[in-house]
Amino acid sequence: MIVLSNVVAPSDGIRISQHQTVAFIENERCGEGDLIISEGSVTWICSQSHRGFSLTYPSIILHAVSRDDSVFPDECLYVLVDATKNDLNVESAGGVSHNGRHAEAIEDDGDD
Repeated sequence: MIVLSNVVAPSDGIRISQHQTVAFIENERCGEGDLIISEGSVTWICSQSHRGFSLTYPSIILHAVSRDDSVFPDECLYVLVDATKNDLNVESAGGVSHNGRHAEAIEDDGDD
């Protein structure tokens, strides 16, 4: 399982910055925070704990916008990550790898 860690928001090449965005790892809600999509990474940082994740593009196997509420209750950005990549800015908890692949769902709450 991937756990949140201390990350720094990118400052260069920012394409999109979205506040009040909810992140999920697998089915676990991580909280509300800032989603920053830059030329080099997809970063999410929780507003309360200031912990998050930063995914470099080589670690992202698949991404898609999901609108199917039978799969996930809200429209979201679905990201499938190869956790075996050594350039991920996340920590693994307990050495569990789930075959090295983890799903991230980032939900826009629609307030912005």
